[in-house]
Amino acid sequence: MADIKRTCGRCLQDQTPKGKGLSAVQSSRGYTLGLFCDECAGEVRALVDRLAVHYGAVIVGGNYQVSPWGTPHVGCVQDLLDAITEKE
Repeated sequence: MADIKRTCGRCLQDQTPKGKGLSAVQSSRGYTLGLFCDECAGEVRALVDRLAVHYGAVIVGGNYQVSPWGTPHVGCVQDLLDAITEKE
């Protein structure tokens, strides 16, 4: 049986030998963007929050209190970065 590797979806570093897990990050609409290491997961969550706030969301305690109408569909990190640069 082959070993399962845990690779970050953003930095592509193999987390298997470090004994660390990966975290799933979701967009403001609830879609999973991928599995990321701890450092990249924090950065991607900050980008998701930034995009949601651009479209009128209010974040209280890590939860979106107002549904951000008009927020573009984000399917991966590159889509997220494109949406943020397009908005600015």
